[in-house]
Amino acid sequence: MAYNNNYNNGYKKNYNNNGYNKSYNNNNQPYESNGFAGSVVSYPNRGPWGDNKYRGNCTGYIIYDYIKQFYVGDPAVSVNDQGELLGELFAGGLTGKHVADTLGLEKSVHLDLNPKYKDYRHMLNGGNNIPGGVYGNFNALRDVIPVGRKHFFLHPPYHTMVRYSGPEGMWGTEGEAHPDDLSNCATYEEFIKKLDFVHARVYSSLLSGGTMAILVGEGRLKVEGQKKSIYYSMQRDMAWFGNVEAHIIKMQHNEMSAKKRYANNNFVPIKHEHLLIFRKPHMYFVPVITAKHVAQDLRKTEVVTWRDLVQAALEEIGTQTANLNQIYEIVGQTLKAQNNANWQAKVRQTLQIYPDFVSVARGNWGLASKNRNRVSA
Repeated sequence: MAYNNNYNNGYKKNYNNNGYNKSYNNNNQPYESNGFAGSVVSYPNRGPWGDNKYRGNCTGYIIYDYIKQFYVGDPAVSVNDQGELLGELFAGGLTGKHVADTLGLEKSVHLDLNPKYKDYRHMLNGGNNIPGGVYGNFNALRDVIPVGRKHFFLHPPYHTMVRYSGPEGMWGTEGEAHPDDLSNCATYEEFIKKLDFVHARVYSSLLSGGTMAILVGEGRLKVEGQKKSIYYSMQRDMAWFGNVEAHIIKMQHNEMSAKKRYANNNFVPIKHEHLLIFRKPHMYFVPVITAKHVAQDLRKTEVVTWRDLVQAALEEIGTQTANLNQIYEIVGQTLKAQNNANWQAKVRQTLQIYPDFVSVARGNWGLASKNRNRVSA
């Protein structure tokens, strides 16, 4: 397994008058990185950046490596830019801001819906000299991204996994949940629709040639009235804007699911996240990949095989055995049968050549798995 070059254990904080200065590893050496060493990364320690009590925070090391790889390592970005070409949305517990401070990017802009930070509209009156910092009360669903940036980092909520606004939310503010808080969506479908809208806005605001890095996770949603849950994958379900520059798998450590014990051994805990990095190749034309979820009826396709259709027919009949006329009645309604004049012969041939089917009497067939103790005719 290829891990990144940042797997030292035991980091400590180092402060100066400006806040965070450098991160140190357990050998008391400053943490250095030239970016991602591979497509699988692991950070057992979250690092000194951000508020470790702010749920949903990501480790600062992945932001550090992204900046090193695509911002500091970008020959088109001058050192004198001082972070003017770096932005962040969903600034949350300030991890991204502290990482930017560590790297001396004093003019990076970090936006969040949380009203406790300085209102983002203050930056609009600064002319060309926009001061860097954290700006709140920014509604990505309604407000225009206020600055064009070459590189943008986003770590959105993972649906309702952690609530941010409202009672008992991470903001610690009173009153009802904010209607445009992505962690307050009523359904997963609503969440993905709004997330796509936000990503499209950020992507559109990028300078040509820039990158948008999105850290997303996966989880399980409970089905109302049932014990089972449905697996969801944000990276699979969301729209992909731009050219894929990199798809990095980040191993998770100290996640909430690791602290629980599950009685069902079939449950597989989720131990990873996805960092998707998209490049904007052109100021106007946008390559877009969208996920399309459909419930396809195999009976109405030509892709399904005769073996699959006969097996499905026997399962649908449900009894231990079925006669040929019962099987014909079901298979005859499929597109594959309607497009084949000799479909009944194909059904009989299928029943005879595959070990999944057994003849229990003349003209009567069943699934072998249901007729283990019966003698084939």
